[in-house]
Amino acid sequence: PDGNENMVDWLWVNKILYKPNSSVLYKLGDTLTIFNTTNGTFNLYDLNGKFISGPISIQETLNKDWTKEIYIDQIAHKPYTSFLKNGKFSLYRIDLPTGELTSILIASHAFPQKARVHHDFLFYIYDLPGIGDNKHLFRQKINN
Repeated sequence: PDGNENMVDWLWVNKILYKPNSSVLYKLGDTLTIFNTTNGTFNLYDLNGKFISGPISIQETLNKDWTKEIYIDQIAHKPYTSFLKNGKFSLYRIDLPTGELTSILIASHAFPQKARVHHDFLFYIYDLPGIGDNKHLFRQKINN
């Protein structure tokens, strides 16, 4: 834009027309996966960057309860995502060839924080009501 007024118009139009892209790149075994959580899709590449397939739509992510979080188990090379409804945290495995979601577990505590997946376990912090230090770490086995 060549002037202040044109710049303001351009910024406004840019904000409306283009959604922010919150893509993340993960290495899963011999595949590079780029997850775009803005539109619920992912692309697959080989380790040399050659395109394999995509964009593959992650099923059911149009649901407004989707957290838009991608969790990667670096040991098992499996991607996961989650949904949060009424405080209940549900973990789903993402099938890379199809994008289908498989329900894996529901967290044992309401409103878990800082969830991570590692070696077939879900780790998260949860709050206990009371005075003082009420944050606790919990480990829950993922049944495959």
